[in-house]
Amino acid sequence: MKDALEKLSHIDLSDDKTKAIVCAATVGTVLAVGGAVYYLNKSDEGDEECGEAAVEDVKAERDEYGLPVIECAVIEPVETDPVALGNKKKSEGNQAFKTGDYAVARMCYEQAIDLYPSDKAVEKSACYQNIAAVYDKMNKLEEVIKNCTRALQLNQKYIKALTRRAGAYEKTEKYAESIKDLTAICLVLGIEKAYKEGYTDTTDRVLKLYGKQAARELFQLYVEVLKCIRSKSYDTVYDTILQGLKLGATKYRTQLRCLQGIFSWLMTDYKTALECFDEVIADKESFVRIKIQAYLHRGEVYQAKSEQGRALVDYNTAIQLDEDHPDAYLHRGQFYLSIERFPEAIQDLEICIKLDENFCAPWQQLVYGQYQYAAKSQSPHMLEQVFSKIEKMTGLFPNVPDVYALYGQVLQDQKQFAAAEMKYREAMKLSPHNVTYKVHLAILKMMAEGSLDQAIELLLEATAQDPKCDFALETLGTIYIQKENYADALECFTKALEFVKTEPEAAHAYSMYIGVKCQKEVCEEYNVRPVSVKDVQGYSEMLPGPN
Repeated sequence: MKDALEKLSHIDLSDDKTKAIVCAATVGTVLAVGGAVYYLNKSDEGDEECGEAAVEDVKAERDEYGLPVIECAVIEPVETDPVALGNKKKSEGNQAFKTGDYAVARMCYEQAIDLYPSDKAVEKSACYQNIAAVYDKMNKLEEVIKNCTRALQLNQKYIKALTRRAGAYEKTEKYAESIKDLTAICLVLGIEKAYKEGYTDTTDRVLKLYGKQAARELFQLYVEVLKCIRSKSYDTVYDTILQGLKLGATKYRTQLRCLQGIFSWLMTDYKTALECFDEVIADKESFVRIKIQAYLHRGEVYQAKSEQGRALVDYNTAIQLDEDHPDAYLHRGQFYLSIERFPEAIQDLEICIKLDENFCAPWQQLVYGQYQYAAKSQSPHMLEQVFSKIEKMTGLFPNVPDVYALYGQVLQDQKQFAAAEMKYREAMKLSPHNVTYKVHLAILKMMAEGSLDQAIELLLEATAQDPKCDFALETLGTIYIQKENYADALECFTKALEFVKTEPEAAHAYSMYIGVKCQKEVCEEYNVRPVSVKDVQGYSEMLPGPN
């Protein structure tokens, strides 16, 4: 100890570093000496092991001056930047999310939100969206919606949050809300980018779901109204049928019941129609040709009620009863067209034409189906076959206006506008009372020349000529959207809903109605422009098909 103190006396204390060493060493020495004295005293009292241990401690590692070496802990710098702290917590949350530890992930995102300053809205918004993703994994859809909404309150045009909330709304059957979010996405991204990323297809799919849902609810009430508003032409025939049945015309009962079913179907009295057709089919004395008609028309009722499986069973049964019945193949072919099973539709319609080449309806359906299939397949060879078939059909049925109208639609979709207009005008000449041809001409003017005013003029003529033409009303409403005249657009779709005759038609009209309503709200809320007519990709999807 004495030697150590002598060494210290020769150290130059003018240097700050040396002073620090000496200070630390001195403290260490004092502690060491105190410890040594204590343990040596304990040793004197007879505890040899304890004394030996104390001596060993005194002999601990020493520096060049003989002083005990004191190890100091390294203190890391403390992060104080709230943004950095928030980012760190968010990263921890992402890592926990990837490993499926959703409780930890959610906790980290919530902590990150608390750490971010109030002016970091985008960062906070991302964390709320991430919390929504956690709840999405847990299938807690209401929490998904709640947290996406919080994210969008901070970042209104956050596409990821809009997408996730739209999906949650769809899963909970809140279709109107889902459509509004999807419409916002399409308008914020721009229709071209939205189309490429699949948002337009999703919007269309959800619109159809909403249309079906709303139609089921509204149509039950609407059908009751329609029953009381029979057209004069139906009244006379229908009353005659009922009179015959009351008189007990047993010999012709099945024929009368089948006719009653057909007229009930036309008046959307599906319950009575099905009762009539069921009775005819169950009657063992019914003629086969009457049973076939009952199966085919019952299939149409099932289609109108969106019961596609039952409809197909009835069409198949009709063909089994008579494999050479052209009308049976026509009905099944039309059914396949409606669900876009084009190869089967084309096969059935070709069989129908082979059985009766002078039957115009299957020709129209065949051309329509072949064109849709060619457009979907993007096959130039198939398209050539379509035009060849159209020319043959026009030669066979030169006085049928629908033939020229269909020809015009195909030419229009191929952007052969001048030729298409000629076909529409030919159809209008053959049937001046059918306003649907004027509607097609209005659409052509809109697409070929971008002339909304001219299209509106033609459509107003059409609706004045036939106020109950839902096709004219829906098209006029669509053009009013381009003019940003939402009030008149909504009025058109509301009127169209009054004149539809089947549940699918009601679903379509209601989809258009809610689409306009959502677009109006989104344009106002997000300060974006509506989709322009120039954004329309093609016309083939707009083809309504032959009547």
